[in-house]
Amino acid sequence: MMSVARNWLTVNQIVAEEAVKAGRDPQSVKVMAVTKLHTADEIAPLLEAGCRLCGENRLAEAQEKRSVFQREGLSLHLIGHLQSNKAKAAVDCFDAIDSLDSLSTLKKVESYAAAAGKKMDVLLEFNCSGEESKHGFRSETDLIEALEASRSFSSVGVTGLMTMAALGSDEREARKAFEKLRLLRDKCRRETGLPLDELSMGMSSDFRWAVAEGSTVVRIGTALFRGDFS
Repeated sequence: MMSVARNWLTVNQIVAEEAVKAGRDPQSVKVMAVTKLHTADEIAPLLEAGCRLCGENRLAEAQEKRSVFQREGLSLHLIGHLQSNKAKAAVDCFDAIDSLDSLSTLKKVESYAAAAGKKMDVLLEFNCSGEESKHGFRSETDLIEALEASRSFSSVGVTGLMTMAALGSDEREARKAFEKLRLLRDKCRRETGLPLDELSMGMSSDFRWAVAEGSTVVRIGTALFRGDFS
């Protein structure tokens, strides 16, 4: 078996074990393969191993590799920042967008999805670490305003929230950021009535801690393609 396929199985096993440790159903956490900077030939073994959830950071790169993702049951998500002027192209290319960080862009995605007759799930990104270099909503008020606005949409549904811990975070720092998103999600649920079932948080360096804090989607790249499970 190709090493990337073995790594896929290993990551899923670790995620399941961490879920059990946290008293959660292992089926409640999905593994998303982050395929940025990897070629179609590198991605193919991963898909052959059963991966059906992939994330790309850049629209242009995803467009170039779109053919490799044309598999039954596969869902391709945009997980990088979306510029509002690229909203139409993103709607055409992706099955879901997990990184929306403004009401204006959210409205554009709804408009383009409606025009295309396409139903899309999206996540709203919140900057829990406070890092200036990171995108995401920074105000809870703005986030809730966007969620309230989405209730009237016909083509786009906000299914949850996404965040990243600060680069180089230790366990305490990372878990604090992930806990913050979970508690914020709970507050948004109370104030908007939306289910917001998805919490996308955790990457190769911190996904174990994210699972412990309630993540439902972990975004894994390095561990899959380099075999680095540290």
